Amino acid sequence: MKIAFICIHNSCRSQIAEALCKKICKELGLNLEIYSAGSDISKEINPKAIKILKQKYALDISTYKVKSFDSLPKDLDIVVGMGCGIACANIGAKFHFDFGLEDPSNFEDEDFIKVVESLELKLKELLEKIIQGEL
Repeated sequence: MKIAFICIHNSCRSQIAEALCKKICKELGLNLEIYSAGSDISKEINPKAIKILKQKYALDISTYKVKSFDSLPKDLDIVVGMGCGIACANIGAKFHFDFGLEDPSNFEDEDFIKVVESLELKLKELLEKIIQGEL
């Protein structure tokens, strides 16, 4: 199964979703292909996203690169928007979801972490639906 997390800049929420989803899948023994991309990509990964993921989850995304929608495979099963309100008709998938998360880029660390924790819960709910055969 192939999952893509999308947003505008692919520098914060979608990158965090990709990294956390890969970590959770590994812990659960799920073999899924996880991607992220943006419609108007930034120059780099948000430094605060790198810092928070390293501190909270021991994940190093400092080598991750921002990616455009062109980088996504054409046979996606699930596309998840982060809450940017972008309509991506050209990104086909069997299932579409939107996590409705605020962009934490300019938040203080405490509020940034709250968004990441909310994202983590939503990822676990999504993966549980996959495990249960609902998706």
